[in-house]
Parts: sequence; structure tokens; C-alpha cells
Amino acid sequence: MHSYHYVHRVDEDRFSFIAADTTLVPGLRRPFNFFGYVTEDGVETLKTFADESKSSNGTVWFGHYPTSIIVSSPGIRSVMSSGLAYMCGHLHTLGGMLDRMYTFHKSGNLELELADWKDNRRYRVAAVDHGLFSFTDVEFGQWPIILVTNPKDARYKMPYHEPLARMNSSTHIRILSFSAAKILSVKVQVDDGQWSEAVHSSGPLYVLEWQPEKLVTGVHTINVNAEDADGRLGSVSQKFSLDGLPLQEFSLFGRMLLMTNICLLVSLIICH
Repeated sequence: MHSYHYVHRVDEDRFSFIAADTTLVPGLRRPFNFFGYVTEDGVETLKTFADESKSSNGTVWFGHYPTSIIVSSPGIRSVMSSGLAYMCGHLHTLGGMLDRMYTFHKSGNLELELADWKDNRRYRVAAVDHGLFSFTDVEFGQWPIILVTNPKDARYKMPYHEPLARMNSSTHIRILSFSAAKILSVKVQVDDGQWSEAVHSSGPLYVLEWQPEKLVTGVHTINVNAEDADGRLGSVSQKFSLDGLPLQEFSLFGRMLLMTNICLLVSLIICH
């Protein structure tokens, strides 16, 4: 498979999805396929896709290798720097040592490693809501799925890439919830307030009116419970803030693995 750029159109909005093919040609078996590689021509192709995506409302990159183990010149992170997130695999859970591996790069965008499907049966549900990127990693068979898209989870806020002020002017809490059976109810609580029933809007979207002007300072908590027709219950509790910077709650070891230029470190060790 080669790198490609797909544009998804919703009415007048455009969302770019860019696949970065960094696999070796010809492909090698373990352990020789640990590192990814992009040729100069491949980097130029990705640069072209990045330029094309600037007219989109948001861009999500994805590929197999994390950027820390991709050999490229110039660095592939600079090519992806205008995107919302880069979603990858390969390291997965590092043999079960890290359940989730996420980080912010210096450009302010996210890199999100995903646990493997083969052993952990994990997949990712992501959404872009009025320019705000949200996601949740889910184990296969876990129902109902709940993804709060507004207000956005404070851990993943990207001030330089997202119109975060839209949360302050929004009229509704917005939640995606779906299951193998019909969703019967979605209930929402903010901080220690009363539980309220969200209204089904369309598809998996449920909404509830709110007053964000009463929550403009500090960190708050939104709790969501969902129930489907088979009696299964799902729940989510996450922090949000309508001011300030993201909450840094990522694993330090995971961040180091994703942010360190491992290719450079290995080359220095070999040369010495």
C-alpha cells in the first residue's frame, strides 16, 4: 500500500485523512522490520498531501509506525505538524507494559498509539465535532460505546489546532452512543448536579442543553451513563475545562517512547 490522501465531505465541510506508508520495500520479517522508512520521494508526496489538506476543516494522519522509529529526512513530524493527530500502531502495548500510549508533540498535535487487534481486540472510535477531535479506545464486545464530543476531554485539548472557544458558545452537550442493540437511554451529569436524560438527535448522536457560561473557570467533570435494549450498561467520566491548557495525564514512559528520536539514538550507539 502507498501513501494516499482521502477527503471526506459533509455538506460544505471537508475532512482530510492522510495515510503515511512507512513500510520497508521489500518488506522484511522480524526483527528487521522494527523501524519504518520514508524515501525522499515519499516525504515529498506527504508534503504535497499536507499542503492539500490545509483547505480542510481538520486533518487526521495515520500509519503503522510511531514517528519515533520512522527514518526520514526531513523529520516526518514536521510534515504532520499541521494535523490534529497521528494514529499509529506497531508498539501497541509494548508487550502489555503500557495499556495506552499517547503524547503531544512540540507542534501541539497528538500522537496516539493503539493496542493491537490480534491479542487485545482493541479498536478506536474517533470523531470531529465542530473542529474538535475526540476519540475513545474500545475493547471488542464492549457495549454500549460512549464518546463525549462536546465538551471535549481536557486531556486531549489542542489549543493551536482546534477552535476550543466553540465549547464556550455551544448550546448543547453532544454525545455519540451506540451498541449492538438499540440504545434505550443516555443520561448525563455535570459535576455533582442532577442526572438529566439526553435527547436522541439522529444516528448515534444524543444532545442535552447546557449553560457553559456557568462553567467557564476551573476543571469540571461530565458523567455519562448509557443503557441498551439488551440491558448492557456503559459509563464514562471525564474532565473538561473551558479555559486553560490541557491536563497532562499521559504515561511518562509512553510519552518518552513516542517523542524520543529512537532512530537517532540507535545510530549514535552503533557509531560509537
